[in-house]
Amino acid sequence: MNSYDLYIINPSTGRIARSLQFLARDNGSAVWISEGLRHSRPMELWRGTIKIRTWETIFEEPADAVADGKMQVSHVTVQSH
Repeated sequence: MNSYDLYIINPSTGRIARSLQFLARDNGSAVWISEGLRHSRPMELWRGTIKIRTWETIFEEPADAVADGKMQVSHVTVQSH
């Protein structure tokens, strides 16, 4: 299992707005998990110092729809059969 970091980027500043860490078997599984957590803002998926994938903005959110809290995921495991 590999550890991955998913960063949700603030499109106005280009800085990380939220982040979460999870475990996955491989890069393909990590991309699949990240797609399930898809956010309207840009996202970056990293494994250590290696950038795996970047997603661009889907659409703009109304300002009042953005929560100030942090997203948290303790562990996500994907197993293929």
